Parts: sequence; structure tokens; C-alpha cells
Amino acid sequence: MPTTEARSYRDIAYGPSKAQTLDLFLPSADHVPARVVVFVHGGGWGEGDKADGQEKGAMDGVRRGYAVASVNYQLSGEATFPAAILDVRAAIRFLRASAKRYRLDKDRFAAWGDSAGGHIVSLIGTAAKAPIFADTSLGHAGEPNTVKAVINWFAPIDLGVMDAQFIKSGAGKPDKSAPGSSESRFLGKTVSEAPELVKAADPTTYIGSDCATFLIQHGDKDDLVPIEQSIDFAAALKSKLPPGQVELDILKGAGHGGEPFESAANLDRVFAFLDKHLATKKQKKT
Repeated sequence: MPTTEARSYRDIAYGPSKAQTLDLFLPSADHVPARVVVFVHGGGWGEGDKADGQEKGAMDGVRRGYAVASVNYQLSGEATFPAAILDVRAAIRFLRASAKRYRLDKDRFAAWGDSAGGHIVSLIGTAAKAPIFADTSLGHAGEPNTVKAVINWFAPIDLGVMDAQFIKSGAGKPDKSAPGSSESRFLGKTVSEAPELVKAADPTTYIGSDCATFLIQHGDKDDLVPIEQSIDFAAALKSKLPPGQVELDILKGAGHGGEPFESAANLDRVFAFLDKHLATKKQKKT
């Protein structure tokens, strides 16, 4: 008889660094092969952890029949851009290579991230064929590292214009281009002095016909990442992708994360989006 209890596997290594690990949570056997949500935490690319609570919203997917993989990656103190993106792509390939063992649906992957994690998954969603992210030395080169859908929660996108946006709006502190900012540490160079890296790290740079479907959500009271980052990114995606492939929600009264995003109503909204774009094939129970 199949088990009805979810199972978890902690600290699975997908690479040699101590940072290159993931936690995998599987739904009951009634939902196999399971659709997969790959969650990527925020923390300015230099802090945060796969089990620090940021994954709470995504974890609601387990009871809904999703497998959820919460992924760690090399933080900026260990390795700078593009290492974090290469790590998450490697984690996705690892999960696909492990699909038989964990009973995952290789064709139904989504990526979800908040803040800096939202930036990483946005690059996963737009830059499938970009040469800068083509390094497969972490293994499983034969597996795709793409996803069908992306949940972007309040992510920085164009690091070079964040200060100007905050100066114009007065909504936050314009310190993103400073030498010691999280953004500069992530790039490995001061934002204002590295336009080529800013462009390379901008998901908008890679928008094309092979992009994933996007749901972008941002609070209108966010004082850490300008709301214009999400508005402009959604507009750029919509200008080049078919109708219905991009959705933007502005959460009234919401700041940089918190209850408005993790509320039951909003999680219903997010998973309705995923259910639509990761529609499950008819499957036999085992």
C-alpha cells in the first residue's frame, strides 16, 4: 500500500561546496510522479539559508501534491556572479537526474524565489541558452536546467537603476551602487563601475521565445527593492512574450515580504498559477 505521509531528505549534496546542498520534501505517494517547485532563498546573495523560514510559502505545495526542493547556493562571500545562478541550474539538473529515485516529474518543474532568490530564478526563467550560464561542470550535463514557470517575489532585476528609482520615489535608501552594497558584493565589482556585469546579471537581457511563464508579485510599500523593478520587468516580458505568459500582482500595503505574501489567499493564488502552468498528466496510482 502506498504511504500517505510526506517524506523529507535533508542536506542532499549536488556539488562539492558545503553550500551546494538542498532539502527535498516529497508529497504522499498519491501524487507521483510529483511536480517540482525549486525554491531559492533571498538575503542579498550573501546571507540566508534553505531552512531559515523563507521557504514557508513554497512548502505549502507539499500538501497540494508538489515536491519542494529548497536550495542553498554559494553566497557572495564564497563566490561572486554568476556562481549562484550556475549552482541553482546544477541543482535543477541534479533533481532531474534523480527523478526516478525520488519519483519526480521531469517535465513539470517550476522555480520560486524571494528577493535575491527571485532574481536568481528570474535568470533561470529567461536565460536558458545564455553562454554565460552554460557551465555544466557540476554535473548532469545531459539534463535540462530549465523550468516551465517562475514565481518572482519582489526581486531586484536591473541593479544599475535601483538607486535612481529610489531617489525618484523616495521609497527607500539609494545605496545599492555603493562599494559595500549587497549588489556590489554579488557582482564582485562596484555596481556603478561595472555596467557590463549589471547587464549580464539582468534577466531582461535574455528575454526570448524560450522564456518560462512568470508570476511576479511585489508590495507597494517595499523599501528594500523598488517596486519599479517588478513593474518594468513585467512590461519587458509582456512586450516580447505571448499574451498570458506574464502576470504581475501589486500587493497593496505589503513591504518586502511577510504575511501578505504568505497568506492563505495569496498562496492559493500562487498555486492556482502553478496548477495551470504545470498541469499534471493523468497518472495511475501505485
